[in-house]
Amino acid sequence: MCMKAHALLMFAILISSLLSAQTPAKEHQQPGEIQVSRDVAEKLLVHKVAVKEKCVGMPARVTGTVVIGLDIGVRGNVLHPVVISGPASLQRAALDAIREYKYRPYTLNGKPVQVETTVSVPFTLNDACP
Repeated sequence: MCMKAHALLMFAILISSLLSAQTPAKEHQQPGEIQVSRDVAEKLLVHKVAVKEKCVGMPARVTGTVVIGLDIGVRGNVLHPVVISGPASLQRAALDAIREYKYRPYTLNGKPVQVETTVSVPFTLNDACP
């Protein structure tokens, strides 16, 4: 009986120490850890560059959509754009255009924070490079 009581006490102490050792939930997100949808990012967009301006040297009549992942910085600048998918021949023009986009900063609790999002850049026949 004494052995069982001792084992239970040791088990309770172990559980108690494990529970107290857990780290509290994050109070502050690290930059780029907050993800926002394309729709939210679109509403924050204040300056968009037409892809036609960026298609110098591209093959003519290529169409498709390039999806780019990026961070919107605390000042609304595009940070770390990376191609996720899309025709290889359109990726450079899409990246060049996206780098010049400007957003209103996303705010959380009244403070601007860096967020992650994705942007789709469609190239239609009307947008195709000459």
